Amino acid sequence: DPPLVEGRYSAVVIHDSGTLAGTADGLPGGLGYHFVIGNGEGSPDGEMVVSRRWSEQLAGVFPVDADQDEGYADGAIGICLIGDTGRQALTDRQMQQLRWLVTQLQSRLRIPGNQVVPPAGRLFPHARFGRQLLTPRIR
Repeated sequence: DPPLVEGRYSAVVIHDSGTLAGTADGLPGGLGYHFVIGNGEGSPDGEMVVSRRWSEQLAGVFPVDADQDEGYADGAIGICLIGDTGRQALTDRQMQQLRWLVTQLQSRLRIPGNQVVPPAGRLFPHARFGRQLLTPRIR
C-alpha cells in the first residue's frame, strides 16, 4: 500500500507477454509493468508480482499500442499477463487475480471502466471482463 498521489493514475492498461511461458524477471525489455500475473508456465498460476514501479509509484515502461492505448503509458498502471491471448486463453486463476486487481485499482483510484484497456488478443474474454468492471466499459 504505497502512498498514492491523487490523480497520478487515470487508466489501467493490460497486456500479455506474447509468450506461452515466462516470469516477471524474464519479460522482454525488462519489468516495465506495475504488476505481472503468472500462468503456471514458468511462474505459479495466478501469482501476482508487484514491481518496484508500483511500490515507488514510478511511471510504467511498457509498449503502447497506437490503436488501443496511446497516451496512457505515463498515467496508466500497467499489468502484464504471462501468456499470449492471441494463441491461448488465460487460466481461471489468472482471470480471478486480474478481476480482483483491476476492481481494487478502480475502487481505490476511481478509474472508470472505459479507462481499463484489455489485451487485444482474440482469446481474451473481452465482453465478460467488461461486465465485471466496477463501471461499464465504453470502448
